[in-house]
Amino acid sequence: MSAPGAGRKGRADALAASYSAAKNALKTLYDGTCIIHTLRQVRDAETGIVRGREIPAADAIPCRLSYAAARPADPGALGAPLSQTAMLFTAPENAPPEGSRVLVTHRSRTTAWTASGPPALYPTHAQTPLALEQIWA
Repeated sequence: MSAPGAGRKGRADALAASYSAAKNALKTLYDGTCIIHTLRQVRDAETGIVRGREIPAADAIPCRLSYAAARPADPGALGAPLSQTAMLFTAPENAPPEGSRVLVTHRSRTTAWTASGPPALYPTHAQTPLALEQIWA
């Protein structure tokens, strides 16, 4: 007779192995890299003034960018903002926090995005909604 809980441990190990295999398979789809910048409060050593400063939190993170929507600027409007949204896929431990600035290099092009919402975390990956930083036409 097996010990109580032995079957649960075996199932948990099998599930962990399955998640690990799926996570490794997803990593093969990552075709870009990103740099995550967060805003931190930093005290100036000379003046003592505390200001928000953009600090790189993570560098060269493998990722995949999936474009969600692109809305063209109104051709009749002067200085109309361009807007675009996308979904960033990363490993769950590398998900950018909400509000962070993300520089994504994808297909030889680097674009600045803002993490517009909290990441959806899964055992195999994270999905973070991104919005294109404000660009004027």
